[in-house]
Amino acid sequence: VHYLSTSRAARSIDKLREEVESLKSIVLVTGEGAVIRAVSLVVLRAEDDCGRVFMQVGKWEAGAQMKGDLQLPGAKQDADELVGETLERMFATKVSLLQGKLHFTGTTREMHEKVSKDFGVQTRYSRSICSARLLPGCELSAPLCGRTVQQDMRVSMSAAARVCRSLDGADIFAV
Repeated sequence: VHYLSTSRAARSIDKLREEVESLKSIVLVTGEGAVIRAVSLVVLRAEDDCGRVFMQVGKWEAGAQMKGDLQLPGAKQDADELVGETLERMFATKVSLLQGKLHFTGTTREMHEKVSKDFGVQTRYSRSICSARLLPGCELSAPLCGRTVQQDMRVSMSAAARVCRSLDGADIFAV
């Protein structure tokens, strides 16, 4: 574990143990004794006819604070899941507003390695990037802070902030 305080290191180790037990990652020990975490991710790269890409721009955290993090929407692939099954799980949970509105054009795979911010250990990421195009005539009605666009246009900023406070842990998306 890289330079973490003792209490944070203990929490990270407990969290890593939970992740391994839930089959979201595996931990390897090299011949030199170094720990490497391995994670398989499935991400969705959906774009419209104008080339605009659907992105996750952040996440609501406890206390109604948004933690910005621009990335393609994705999920960790379970040990027994195929890429398509992980996508189905994402459509059922994270990106339901895209379900039935995409034409898939291909999948690429990329590997990279870096120290995990959450766990403080070297992590090898294997990403399956599923590319798709928005079907002609389909429009996205993306909620803003858990409401439709029309509803949010009618509420004040303070009312919208109250709605956002109830979304702790929710992902935030934009096109």
